[in-house]
Amino acid sequence: MAAQGMNTAITSAGALAERLAGHLERTGEMSAAAVDGALRDYHDRQLPLLAQAATTSGNAARMVTDLSWRGRVLGRRAVRHTGANPRLLHTVTHNMSGLGPRPLTLLDRLQQLGLLPDPRAHRVPAAPAGRPQPM
Repeated sequence: MAAQGMNTAITSAGALAERLAGHLERTGEMSAAAVDGALRDYHDRQLPLLAQAATTSGNAARMVTDLSWRGRVLGRRAVRHTGANPRLLHTVTHNMSGLGPRPLTLLDRLQQLGLLPDPRAHRVPAAPAGRPQPM
């Protein structure tokens, strides 16, 4: 959560660069109309991703700052089990960074709370096509 602003700034800069490059390839010039089109495309693509990242981050912040006994117990448990599960940790980090939503299923949530074992815990999802693999 602490680096969400930096993550979204980096992913947003990359998305804007992709949109500008696409319009430049199609039009052959960097005109005001091409920049305006790229900005519209960027806005249409990024706004839902940023809204989802903000919602995910807000939910995570609420989970770790809830003052009720139930919230503290569930929040600590979820953080502990998510941190110990590379697959879930990757998915949650991906969602909070603004790269796009990868929703957690009910099964994921039960594994996140440590109520069910996760046989896929060490299978980190592959990067989508067109995205660089992490080092």
